[in-house]
Amino acid sequence: MEKDHFLKILSKVQDRTATEEEENFLRAYDRMFDKQPDGLSHLSPAELKAMEKKIRSGIAREMGDRPVRISLIPGVRHWWLAASLGILCAAGMILYLSRREEGMIRYTGKAHTILPGNKGAVLILGNGKRIDLSAAAKGVVAVQGNMNIAKTASGIIEYVAANTAQPGEKPSWNSIVTPRGSIVAVLLPDGSKAYLNAGSSLRFPAAFTDAERAVELSGEAEFEVRHQPSRPFVVSSAGQKVAVLGTHFNVNAYPGSRRARTTLITGSIALSSSVATRILKPGQQASIAAGNSDQNISIRELSEPAEAIAWRKGIFHFENSSIQEVMKVFSLWYDVDIVVEADVPERLFSGDIHKTLSLEKALKLLNYHQVYFEINGRSIRVRS
Repeated sequence: MEKDHFLKILSKVQDRTATEEEENFLRAYDRMFDKQPDGLSHLSPAELKAMEKKIRSGIAREMGDRPVRISLIPGVRHWWLAASLGILCAAGMILYLSRREEGMIRYTGKAHTILPGNKGAVLILGNGKRIDLSAAAKGVVAVQGNMNIAKTASGIIEYVAANTAQPGEKPSWNSIVTPRGSIVAVLLPDGSKAYLNAGSSLRFPAAFTDAERAVELSGEAEFEVRHQPSRPFVVSSAGQKVAVLGTHFNVNAYPGSRRARTTLITGSIALSSSVATRILKPGQQASIAAGNSDQNISIRELSEPAEAIAWRKGIFHFENSSIQEVMKVFSLWYDVDIVVEADVPERLFSGDIHKTLSLEKALKLLNYHQVYFEINGRSIRVRS
């Protein structure tokens, strides 16, 4: 058998798309691993060397130095070339990890697949009226003062001036709320764009008539601000203010998070807390600890600042994220309630996970050691 063909079978078994014949073929190899220790990560160098010797012996016994014939299905035989030690080790490791993945997740209720959420955003007008934007047809969905609020064919919510605002006219404030499992794009009254992540809300006037373009954010949003030198664009969130004239940045300030993070993609912003103000340059990320009375601002350089907006492009990006932080993100996107037990060991995760995956597949990709997930309906308990 060619190496590429062998590895293709391994991949199909891992993805659960292999035929019965292919699965039986790998089980023939897996027999040698069933008698090996189940905790490979805890083996000493001497134990690993002894295990390698056993594997080599197993190859000699089961494969030999010549092609062998393995009966996969009664009455059907295939000829296979002897596999190399490296391929055999890969087979055993994938099958080992596959068995371990099965043990990571346990259903205490009926087994089911949890897919990404698909709830629509809600527009709340100044008079309290709520409009389900997912159910609204394209076109004008509401009128606020001199602004027509419309939904485009691509789902963007636009504020478009219908006529000139009267001097001294005070616009009403609107809010857009994205429930768990939803993101939305908004074209604000000044032409700036805001992209709201799941579980977020943005409050803003139906028309910007004051000296500054002020909005209020809870959660996470990416902003592309239209340049207006005479009127700064100000985002208030979690005890901080971001003031810009025209730029591209991301603010992550979910309630209950340990830190509020602001990442500058292009341009320049002034970030203020109750005790300090810092000017950010492109590629920098500022953070303020939640509940910190002095609210000092820390700044770090990012090698890939665009990773801060990976969430809008269909990717979860984690960088040394705690298990609590990862579960918070999953809870918002998959619309599930997650409880992390107090005795769960601290685990950090770095990497990218596609947001189109089911929750079960996303959890398995974390590959946490000695961390298990119990699923009951839309409730998940993380335990050790």
